[in-house]
Amino acid sequence: MKKEQATYHGIFDTEIFEGELNLHKYPWHFHEAYTVVMVDEGAMEYFFRNGDVCVHTGNIFIVNPFVAHYNKALNDESCRYKAMFLPIWLFNPSRSGNSIVYLEKVPNDGLYQELGQLFEKLKNVSEGADYLIVINQVKELLFSNFTHKVESLPVIARVKPALQFIHQHLDEKLTIAQLAAACNLSHYHFQRIFKNSVGLTVNAYLQQCRMERGRALLRSGTSPVTTSLESGFFDQSHFYKQFKKMWVLTPAYLTK
Repeated sequence: MKKEQATYHGIFDTEIFEGELNLHKYPWHFHEAYTVVMVDEGAMEYFFRNGDVCVHTGNIFIVNPFVAHYNKALNDESCRYKAMFLPIWLFNPSRSGNSIVYLEKVPNDGLYQELGQLFEKLKNVSEGADYLIVINQVKELLFSNFTHKVESLPVIARVKPALQFIHQHLDEKLTIAQLAAACNLSHYHFQRIFKNSVGLTVNAYLQQCRMERGRALLRSGTSPVTTSLESGFFDQSHFYKQFKKMWVLTPAYLTK
């Protein structure tokens, strides 16, 4: 079995990914971006709260922002694929209120070659003007081939105090009791409303927030030890384990 591998590369407001996975299973999470997936070889399964989708060789698939999911290689067999994490503003230039453009959740088998060429162009972009040209070409290609519509984002008003508390105290040990109290809800109702509003369980959301903060701190040059503590982990070992679970790689790829 081939060794699992992954690379991440930031290009202005877009991140691109290339990797090959077999046994790795991502945890429940969501992205604050449009995730455009291109499968080069094998198949990748995406699991959502309301069903799953299998993306095969030569397919293009889009995961919309804030949509909870996890993914893994089909039958734990090797899958080589790549992805672009495109910013929300690209598809919502005049976004206002609580609505966002959603693209259909159906694999497309006719865009692989053309989108792959744009992916390679994006990898080699170094100027802001060129970046805008390429990602707008990506946008037009996707808009022309995927049905899309404007929908409301999940309502988070009932749990907003808890979300604010989490981000203000992410480096501390947080309990369900604290978060439920912030929303004036019982444990049971808070956890149910939180999952319905955010799409993730409280623990899954906490883990994602801590991982995102950890990656941001490492990218800013913060040491792994300090990053572990400021991200809410008891020790560096636990942080490394969760980091690899979220991004396949260890934090070393950001500290070289």
